[in-house]
Amino acid sequence: MDLKMTAVTEDRTVDLPKRVDKKTLVAIGVGGTIGAPLFVSLGPAAGMAGPSIVLAILLSGILTIPIGMSYAELSSTFPESGGGYTFAKKAYGGPLAFLCGWLFLFANVVYGSLSALGFAFVIGPVIGLSGLANIVVALLVIAVFAVINLKGMKESGEIQMLLVLCLIAGLAILVGGSIFSFSPGNMSPFMPLGWTGTLQATAFLFVAYFGFETIANISGEAKRPRRDLPSATLMSVLICILMYVVIVLAAVGVLGATALSESTSPLVLLGQRILGVGGEVLIAVIGVAATLTSVNIAILATTRVMFAMSKDGLLPDLFCRTHGIGVPTIATITASVLMAFFASTGGLEFVTHVANFNLFLSLGLVVASVFPLRRKRSALKRHFRSNDLVSLATASLLFGMVLLVDRLAIATGAAIAVFGLLLYFYKISSWSNRKYSIAGIGIGGGLVLLGCVAIGGGSIVLSVGGLTYQLAPALTWGAALQIVCSIAPILPVNRMMKIGSPLAAAPSSISQRLELMTSSLHVLKTLAAIGLLVFAAVGVGVFYAAFYEILQYPLIAGHYDGYRFLLSLSLWASALTALVTGYLLFTTRYLFAPQGGG
Repeated sequence: MDLKMTAVTEDRTVDLPKRVDKKTLVAIGVGGTIGAPLFVSLGPAAGMAGPSIVLAILLSGILTIPIGMSYAELSSTFPESGGGYTFAKKAYGGPLAFLCGWLFLFANVVYGSLSALGFAFVIGPVIGLSGLANIVVALLVIAVFAVINLKGMKESGEIQMLLVLCLIAGLAILVGGSIFSFSPGNMSPFMPLGWTGTLQATAFLFVAYFGFETIANISGEAKRPRRDLPSATLMSVLICILMYVVIVLAAVGVLGATALSESTSPLVLLGQRILGVGGEVLIAVIGVAATLTSVNIAILATTRVMFAMSKDGLLPDLFCRTHGIGVPTIATITASVLMAFFASTGGLEFVTHVANFNLFLSLGLVVASVFPLRRKRSALKRHFRSNDLVSLATASLLFGMVLLVDRLAIATGAAIAVFGLLLYFYKISSWSNRKYSIAGIGIGGGLVLLGCVAIGGGSIVLSVGGLTYQLAPALTWGAALQIVCSIAPILPVNRMMKIGSPLAAAPSSISQRLELMTSSLHVLKTLAAIGLLVFAAVGVGVFYAAFYEILQYPLIAGHYDGYRFLLSLSLWASALTALVTGYLLFTTRYLFAPQGGG
């Protein structure tokens, strides 16, 4: 009997409809994989590896094969929506399962933002867009596909199939045309920066194969999960490896690694070189199809992970509520908003590295989950079985590849992971202990930022044009406000007003003063909460300034990169905890509030 994922609706509990056949599964896997990285990430990767980018994309694909084999075993044995999170939940439970789902959630979010930015950078040169306009286009794309996914899985799958067919046909034309312009001399020297550059490019390009995991995310909606999921997963992986290697080989052979590394839209340049203006337009059309399919799949996958985690009580219940035709509406809207947040950075390399950080950790946990699940669920028939030694080596390699990710991306990813774990422990703690947990989180976030500012000697300078601004005082005051506000919710002021307490039986004149005090306190805490939310926004803005390298640290000599990493990590930690602390202040009630508040 197939296991079914149920959803909480506004008035009843229903099953997510099983409408997805094998052709749609393969279309989702291929279409979700061949996307933005192919069109916008080849340039930076060519700068890292030179012509050996061909080997790098092959190595990334080879690493994907055993991951796909593990997924084929897991998804066919446990055909439930939620993908990697569901497998980790069954294998580990507790914080490891939550962390896996949390990382997958943000991997899909960041991949969706990368795909939306990829669309803007592909179409930009053709229609004359650049700079801020690219970000606006990316945000519009996310909004359009949010609406499409809100209309249902059937409509989303039909559009996916059409886009994938256009994608494959266009890439076949491109590869065929490159045969007559291929120059073997462009392949030498093959490894100008040695194995170091090739391995860095391998890690960087790994996100290019992200997409097959989406098949597992929607396995609960497959018509014939035990028969179709293994073959659809492996077919998707192998098709993508073949297409990637051939396309990258053509790009290097025609353009050369140097020209490839200097282009923000390398395949558009390839089309122009082969077929002139017509080729440029052709590749733009292909790129549009590829990036749009990836945006669509990323939104779809993110909502299914949210759905599964919400159903298990690890995220708010509203994320597993479906409306009308069985679409998790709030989850879809939330996923789209998070994608828009990352897309607003406009940084393709940064977003790629953040996606890889989340993927290496989450996929490592999923591949390793094969072993405990075989022990715990030994009675279940395996319709497909991956190799033990290969799975163990793959999981170890995935964890090790985290070290190849950019430092700023590690800072961002680590902050997201730690914050997720803190939310998990908050969620499972009793109500009486939650406010103490949040107080500790808020105080910790403020102290981390204060310590980072102190390490920098209290001097962090924003330099824009000819103007400079000293940011350290604002960050110091904001961190201090966060610490004070984190302490406020745990003050036992409500206890003073319980029935039978001296203050509860105070004369009316004292009661009037207490009412005035309560009103004043309410205004004060509201202003403090608003201040914390503003501070969180400022923290994220300062992170963007660090990302674009318009910050200066005058008293940090010789440790620029290290301090930039530390500051970025502390800014994310403080901003995220300030958001939670501000929300808690808004919802805390004091003194004459009904019993049970605050």
